[in-house]
Amino acid sequence: MSQAQDDDYSLVLSKAPTAPVTVNLLNDGQTLFSSEDPRFNADDNTVTFDSTNWDQPITITLSVNEDYQEQEAQPVQNPPLQPHTLTGIQGKLIIEGGVPQGKARALSVAVMLPSESDTELPVKNIEVSEVLQTDVLNVFNDGSQENDSGVLSDTSLTGLGMGEGIEYKDLEVVELFLGQGDDNVVVTDTAADVITVVHGGGGSDTLSVTGSDADGVLILFGDTGQNGFAYNATSDEKTDKAREFNNPGNDIINASGAGGSVTIFGGQGNDVITGSEYGDHIAGGSGNDFIAGLGGDDHIYGDAGFNVDISTRLDLSTQILTVVNIADAVNDNLETSDPLTVGSDTINAGIGDDIVIADKGVINQLDGVNRILSTSLSDVTEVSNVGFTNGGGDTITGSTGNDILLGGQASDSIYGGNGPEGADIAGNDSDIILGDMGNILIDTGVVTLIATSDTNTGNNDVIHGDEGDDIILAGAGGDYVESGSGNDWVLGDFGEVDLRNNAIALKTEQGNSNASGNDEIHLGSGNDSALGGLGSDTITSDSGNTHVIADNGELNYSGAWNDSAVLVSALTNDINLGGDDDVTLG
Repeated sequence: MSQAQDDDYSLVLSKAPTAPVTVNLLNDGQTLFSSEDPRFNADDNTVTFDSTNWDQPITITLSVNEDYQEQEAQPVQNPPLQPHTLTGIQGKLIIEGGVPQGKARALSVAVMLPSESDTELPVKNIEVSEVLQTDVLNVFNDGSQENDSGVLSDTSLTGLGMGEGIEYKDLEVVELFLGQGDDNVVVTDTAADVITVVHGGGGSDTLSVTGSDADGVLILFGDTGQNGFAYNATSDEKTDKAREFNNPGNDIINASGAGGSVTIFGGQGNDVITGSEYGDHIAGGSGNDFIAGLGGDDHIYGDAGFNVDISTRLDLSTQILTVVNIADAVNDNLETSDPLTVGSDTINAGIGDDIVIADKGVINQLDGVNRILSTSLSDVTEVSNVGFTNGGGDTITGSTGNDILLGGQASDSIYGGNGPEGADIAGNDSDIILGDMGNILIDTGVVTLIATSDTNTGNNDVIHGDEGDDIILAGAGGDYVESGSGNDWVLGDFGEVDLRNNAIALKTEQGNSNASGNDEIHLGSGNDSALGGLGSDTITSDSGNTHVIADNGELNYSGAWNDSAVLVSALTNDINLGGDDDVTLG
């Protein structure tokens, strides 16, 4: 090609596309493209093929741009949308995030023929701090529709249709995006101080963990984050993320073999989630999920969702994990986001001092706490499901430990211990149980106030305190309560238990504008206290040292919970309210 002579070449696809394919033509400014074919777009120098014309060549004419002026900037190549599968990696791919020992990266003078020459290399002072930068490895297999299997370790990723796989080192973030099939990925280990993320994508996936480093962060998504941002690319709109999917499935996530805490979000579908033996953050999302916390002090949400910010390396991050209770219909990527539709979940918190919100709610922590790194009660200031008045009929088993269990709006079954078919618990099992809505205040790891809320919201719950000294606020509806063994405090309807100032005050909510029911409360053999509230309640006790106000009132004690509290006063109020109660004491 010259000023006096144009040139041309032809383009054609090698196979029929399933959707329109746009090819970008690179133009450095010195050349002009033209074509009489309507598939050519002169505005952006692109050619678009579809299934009807993919095998018909298009002729592109090249001519000299007479108006070209020398520019310092280099042309930018815009590659076409790639298939986003890993099958093209058949040899070993090695990725180094840092500078390996003995492998200097300095530029050297090129080897040239005697007839060749070159100018001196320019000197560039590039300051890079390995302790400040965040090296990220994104591995995309989201274009696959096959049922792929792979193994992820602290140094490699194998399987997923690859040959020898990918080896990596000195990275701060490793993120894997799976495709639309029913995939199976095993995490055998993760690196210390590294954020490792696995997105299941579409399909009913199985994610298993047999090992991980306690000093790293491991995040497992059955589908992807709640907002769907990680899967927002389409054939028409390229992004730096994974391709959208439309088939979220029923995922199985098992982190029982992890070596440290794990963060898990099931997403859409009826998922089966098993946590680790450490303190985990677990959210079921939409669907009727089964969640087992196993060991550690877990934070479990039945119907909430998780989003994460992994743009900054772990040791410099301030807040990685965000709990989401209400989907954002305006800003979420609606094709792949989770609308957070409530379901009927089954939750076994496992061993440890767990916090379980069966539907939606918040666990507020101290300012400055990076949520994903802590589930300690000493970092928690409040647990609440106030205002989240949509819920499903859930089953919660607290198991061993001093748990905080919030049922939510619908008819829930809540067990502080192992439930009716489980073994008795010999260790600590002093639980706080709210059948419906409320909030709990905590100061330096000590619960100070438990109160109900949304006093016209709730349903008929079944609550068993089981072993230990339990505090139970049943809430709305005609509830069935068995406090179990231990020294228990029970409110049949609404009210509060105030544990501040080295005292205990049990109070019912006053007035007749609150929802009520005919509760059945069975106290155990300990030194129990109960306020029946509104309605015609049945209250029984096996103990000879029980304090009961069948309707509304207040019981005040000196001393602390789980200690030898002494009754100071018993007051009744709203004496014209209440029902025909049946009280039988031992």
